[in-house]
Amino acid sequence: MDANQKALWERWQGFLAKIDERKREILAEAEEGLGELMGAYPEDPMPLGNALQGLRFRFEELKKKVDDTWEQAVEPKFEEAAGGGFLDAGLDSKQDFLLGVDESWHAFEARMNAEFYRRLRPRAEALLGKPVECMYCRAGLDMPVPHASVSVTCPFCHAVNQILPETAVAIYFNGAPDAAA
Repeated sequence: MDANQKALWERWQGFLAKIDERKREILAEAEEGLGELMGAYPEDPMPLGNALQGLRFRFEELKKKVDDTWEQAVEPKFEEAAGGGFLDAGLDSKQDFLLGVDESWHAFEARMNAEFYRRLRPRAEALLGKPVECMYCRAGLDMPVPHASVSVTCPFCHAVNQILPETAVAIYFNGAPDAAA
């Protein structure tokens, strides 16, 4: 690498470092805000999902900035200074950086979803043992599947009861396996 290539490489790496710093700032701000959001909506994954979608858009903007800067300003200079695979090294560094941004995003998103369900678990467990009564005679019913909607015939009055799980229970059993995986 000659002196011109080295200077160009260092400027490119400096630009990527600034974008990486911005990525870390976004994640730090988001983590605090998402924690508050999970506290405000402990049984509703929709606000978290909406907030994560907005953050995903910010990550896509960062990636676009890297792509646009490369195409408009950096790639032509790398082509001028080409030699010994210099352009390929620049392209590789861009692709590696973009892959790292994607990996950071996916890890963060998975961690936030898992955190939502970790927080929901105690609520769901507390509601699992809640007694269910026949809506006609108020006799106690056995809930064969405590986390799904079921029809249960009352052994006393023979009425068919449509039983829905508590919201926290249904949401936990519906989403926690994916979030934990």
